[in-house]
Amino acid sequence: MIIRTLIILLSVVLFFVRDISSGVALEKYWVFFKDKDANLLAKASQDISYQRSLVSERSLKRRAKLLGDSPITESDIPVSTHYLEILSESGLHPVIISRWLNAGSFYIDNSQVEEIRNLPFVVRVARVARLLIPRPESGQIIDTPSITGKTSQVVYGSSFKQNNLVGAIGVHEAGITGKGILIGMIDTGFNTNHESLINADIIAERDFINNDFVVSDETGGGLGGDVPGQDSHGTATFSAVGGFSEGILIGTAYQAQFALAKTEDIRGETSIEEDFWVAGIEWLDSLGADIVSSSLGYTTFTDVSYYTPADMNGNTAVTTIAADLAVEKGIVVVVSAGNEGNGSWRIISAPADGDNVLAVGAVWSDSSLAGFSSRGPTADGRTKPDILAQGVSVISAVSGNFSGYSALNGTSLSCPIAAGVAALILSAHPELNSFQVGAALKETAGLSNNPNNDFGWGVIDAFAAVSYFGPAFSNFPVVENVSGGSKITTNVISKAGIDNAAVLMYYALGDGASFVSLPMNFEEGSSRYSAVIPVSSPGQKIEFYFSARDLTGKESIFPDNNQDFVFNLVSGETEVSRIQNPRRTIPTDFTLSYNYPNPFNNITTIEVGIKQTADISLNIYDVAGRLVRTIQKGSLTPGTYLFKWDGTNSAGITVASGLYFYRLNAPGFTASRKLAFVK
Repeated sequence: MIIRTLIILLSVVLFFVRDISSGVALEKYWVFFKDKDANLLAKASQDISYQRSLVSERSLKRRAKLLGDSPITESDIPVSTHYLEILSESGLHPVIISRWLNAGSFYIDNSQVEEIRNLPFVVRVARVARLLIPRPESGQIIDTPSITGKTSQVVYGSSFKQNNLVGAIGVHEAGITGKGILIGMIDTGFNTNHESLINADIIAERDFINNDFVVSDETGGGLGGDVPGQDSHGTATFSAVGGFSEGILIGTAYQAQFALAKTEDIRGETSIEEDFWVAGIEWLDSLGADIVSSSLGYTTFTDVSYYTPADMNGNTAVTTIAADLAVEKGIVVVVSAGNEGNGSWRIISAPADGDNVLAVGAVWSDSSLAGFSSRGPTADGRTKPDILAQGVSVISAVSGNFSGYSALNGTSLSCPIAAGVAALILSAHPELNSFQVGAALKETAGLSNNPNNDFGWGVIDAFAAVSYFGPAFSNFPVVENVSGGSKITTNVISKAGIDNAAVLMYYALGDGASFVSLPMNFEEGSSRYSAVIPVSSPGQKIEFYFSARDLTGKESIFPDNNQDFVFNLVSGETEVSRIQNPRRTIPTDFTLSYNYPNPFNNITTIEVGIKQTADISLNIYDVAGRLVRTIQKGSLTPGTYLFKWDGTNSAGITVASGLYFYRLNAPGFTASRKLAFVK
């Protein structure tokens, strides 16, 4: 079922006002303001209800992964209404208001520009630029897609190569498909009634061109209408990441959620005015988007030059500034590098030049570079593109045909494929922030040890990237009711291989019960692990989570490495949900609980309560008082934490059987407990 929620715009305000009748030639300009209301900034730092009025709860939680207890920054504070009122009195009404840029776009008579520039609250005035959509160089309509690439879950059809090249198929087989991740798409429009998209989980749609909530083609011209084919480009890019038509097209993150921003107007030139793009990304942030995929970039126009290659320095183009800000607010921003590799422009385009954004180049299915793929470096000498995915003969949906597909070329298609891989990483490790996701993509790509300005860090590897920060689990486990309880099965994968003896499930029966560890059984010839939670009667509440370690020693806890969430199940049923961990309420004091199990011969769990953000240490000592292993050292935020010890010392060597002590040191608090290790 497609969910369409009409969201009231929180971060941008749209007014479409243009004086056509006067006969005066008006051009669109940015007006950048000097400052913001200091009182509102102070309010935003203290008043959680005011924070929630600026952005959604989901946005605040995503931002907290990077910004901690201060998720709202000065860039989120509204533009001064006083400044806008002064301009309104002069007959200037905003088209777009951008909080992030502290600016508004206005249609202005050229003769007024200097007068506005001299206003005491105005920093500068600049013409709104138009950005060229990097159209596919060519496309081939597919009449009867071949049914190839069969796996245990789905048949990929003609989209097998584009998924296989980036390692997505093995990740999909492990049950990692992007569930729970919100991807924002910025493009020309979207035909959500295409057969490959009709079941996509769409939570919000917004048309910034016509100021409504219709992202597919609208009949007529002018406001409220589109030219034919307006939604073609966006439909193709959306399908590459979110499409699902078994035997034909499988998107790289086909079970993610999506929010669709229609910002690019193809009337006249295939271009977008940059203020609509900024409005789109601010809106997507306000919804709580985890990832933004945008297939546009600036090159040149014959009539006017807005930016030059020298401006591709990460700090000049408005879209670049907004894109970098979005990453700093926790959004993974993935954009096309551009299709100018064979042209006079040649280099990457805005916002691909951003310091923080991931610019995606294009390769053939054999990993050879596509000639049209834009190159680096940036004007200030940084290596670009960042990563690569297939951008030649990419299978995608045709918007004007319910069951039509084509093979398209361009970084417009490699971009959403890469954005989908970013969603796979986040769905496996939801605790990661935007910079960590970028690191996982780049550091596991094919040329990570020797990046260059043609290939960047190389073709991405989804299988390696999802396990870069530790083993990856299926987005949701499978439950089967068996004799003696509920059998829980999950896949666990790592490029480095899994330590089968260190895959555990922790479960608690009923409210307030302590978690009990349970080793999971490995199913030979697969990546599946299972265990039976012993439940004697149906209807009992079960909470559980998993932990695993790979062969390099990296560990993961799922569904949340920070243990803020656990899985929830009612015995006798098979539906699993992800809930807030009730044991993560903020303790009123520092606490150190007794470990369980005790004695132990595999892994034991130590529960620690943290009442305030503080530097703490948790260490294991032998009976002579010698340090055996440091379990935790550093700052922790308030909450209840579950730490594990596997009976090894700091060198990874299993210790001798016997008594040991664990000690918690926190500001004004020290406590020790005994434990027994038995080989």
